[in-house]
Amino acid sequence: MYKVFINNKYVLITNFLNKISRDVNKKTIRHEDIVSLSSEIEKIEKGKTKEDVIIFRSNDINALEKDFFSLYKLIEAAGGIVRNKSGDILFIYRFGRWDLPKGKLEDREKIKDAAIREVKEETGLKEIKILSTLDPTYHTYIEKGERILKKTHWFEMYASGNQELTPQYQEDITNVKWFKKSNLDKALKSTYLSIKNLVTDYYSNLKI
Repeated sequence: MYKVFINNKYVLITNFLNKISRDVNKKTIRHEDIVSLSSEIEKIEKGKTKEDVIIFRSNDINALEKDFFSLYKLIEAAGGIVRNKSGDILFIYRFGRWDLPKGKLEDREKIKDAAIREVKEETGLKEIKILSTLDPTYHTYIEKGERILKKTHWFEMYASGNQELTPQYQEDITNVKWFKKSNLDKALKSTYLSIKNLVTDYYSNLKI
């Protein structure tokens, strides 16, 4: 199963019926062929789908996944959920939304190296370490008429001490801020659905 965020919609690629709350506005579409799949995705991209959750389902999950991924150019990125000794999470502010530090992999760069580099560049942190590997996220966008699927590899990270934070202004980041769990909603109300889902899942599995 894949969870993909398309135009801030929650999309599932699966071969079984998922247990989703009845209160959720959802739609299930049985996969037939790549043409109909592309047509349904275009509706989501153009905001013509009223449902919050769209489920693409097929008993032949390999065929569904093959058709879905063939519609996109895959780009890989890496980033982190960075915590400090108080358990706060570090967010960056860019394009009017709070986001987590992340960025594209450079040529032949290892995923963990990319995650550490991007977090340091975007936040100004000098000393961070990876604690664990988190599940990747997938989201799509259109660039120069081409469908892009970005797979972001995530890591739980720790930043020691009271390090100075410096936004990477050349990447349009205007603020870097620690958010306590008690006021995390302020960031999650102004972020992307994929980031909200990632952070919510992270806290639900966190043992502190």
